[in-house]
Amino acid sequence: MSGPTVGRGTAAQLLSGQRVLVCDGAMGTMLHAAGAALDRSLPELNLSDPGLVATIHDSYLSAGADIIQANTFGANGLWLADHGFPDKVAEINRAGVRLARAAADRSGRQVLVAGSVSPAVTALQRRRVGADERMEVIREQILALVADGAADLLILETFGYLDELVEAISVAASVTDLPLIAQATFADDAHTLGGETPREVATVLSGLPVTMIGTNCTIGPQRMLTVAEDLVRYSARPVSAQPNAGQPRRTGPRFVPDGTAPAEPADTGFPGCPVGAGAPSDSSTDSLSATRWRQGPARSRFLKKNEHVHFALRNAPSASTTASLDVSSALNT
Repeated sequence: MSGPTVGRGTAAQLLSGQRVLVCDGAMGTMLHAAGAALDRSLPELNLSDPGLVATIHDSYLSAGADIIQANTFGANGLWLADHGFPDKVAEINRAGVRLARAAADRSGRQVLVAGSVSPAVTALQRRRVGADERMEVIREQILALVADGAADLLILETFGYLDELVEAISVAASVTDLPLIAQATFADDAHTLGGETPREVATVLSGLPVTMIGTNCTIGPQRMLTVAEDLVRYSARPVSAQPNAGQPRRTGPRFVPDGTAPAEPADTGFPGCPVGAGAPSDSSTDSLSATRWRQGPARSRFLKKNEHVHFALRNAPSASTTASLDVSSALNT
């Protein structure tokens, strides 16, 4: 049995940008580091090796995370079918949320549990899978994520096409009243795979039933800073930014960042988010601990007064630490 969730109103208030929050880092990176094969279904480990998944949750919580994400990225029917688990969608997603909820309960403090939702299809699958099927795939996963009432919010992440993100938001809003964080991913040219700009993404998403909008993955902190600035400028919602610490590079059985990210927060302009992950030896939980310890006055030179920004730092491919803060009192620091 899972413990009680934080509560709809409380979760939305915590995500409003009025206080600093720290999110966990990558589940996939940590699972690969623990020996999981690069070509296996990582969400399926919720069933076959729940102890490993729970240990990673516990590590992030020990490092100071206020939000942990269930191991459910890619746990939809199409992605799971590619790994031989087409009939395990409900079981895998429900197990993932339960594991995260149990870890949050063990922490003995207020922790938000997020269900992680990826695009329904890969870029190649998109050519042969229409919108109706994509939405049904997302619906099946989200219904499983919210089935037991153990999740506090949903994070729709790494969407390269704005139409797919809009579809996912529409589906999520139709089946749950949980707070939604909607994140697009941008390339080096500050455009999504679909060619949308941050302004276009912010404008469209601000008119939808989401608690927070943002960007994650693909690019490092310096390039993402430009994207984050535009999202803040044109968004009516708090903004999240979860960059990679450089580009992923394969080293033996795992991926590590190539070390191109700067080593100090002063190099990025991201308030309260030390990078500290330029070297491949840095671990996600170690960097998260550093972020928790070093949170201080925000440097917000590019932000307008009273705007709330949700910042994050991705320490390795898909590893992140996040902070949400009210920067209105920090403009003169």
